[in-house]
Amino acid sequence: MSNKRILVIDDDPCIREILYMSLSEVGNYEVIEASSGRTGLTEACRSRPDAIVLDLCMPQMDGMEVLRQLHACQSTQMIPVIILSAIASLVNLDRLSSQGVVETILKPFDCLTLPDRIAAACHWNSA
Repeated sequence: MSNKRILVIDDDPCIREILYMSLSEVGNYEVIEASSGRTGLTEACRSRPDAIVLDLCMPQMDGMEVLRQLHACQSTQMIPVIILSAIASLVNLDRLSSQGVVETILKPFDCLTLPDRIAAACHWNSA
């Protein structure tokens, strides 16, 4: 059983439910959910997850602002971030990698391979 904890930050409850099922049931990860950027930042500081899955398009505080604040905070800047987005033009791994982004995944995604993609991006398989 994995002892890795993943924080999912996405405003869409259906996407959070799909991610929860994929990551907890297929990947055996502990999943923490946040429905907004602000809540996600608070939860990241509180729970110190092993990785964060972050949606870019959210109301009030979008994923880019969440990413900037995660990177600016000493306690969260080293947490690997996986960007999840439905808009391919928003995703530029070269531009985002300096802020801790290790992978970008476009919606729709394959629920069965998602846990392995996250593990590979975070180098959990090589440990």
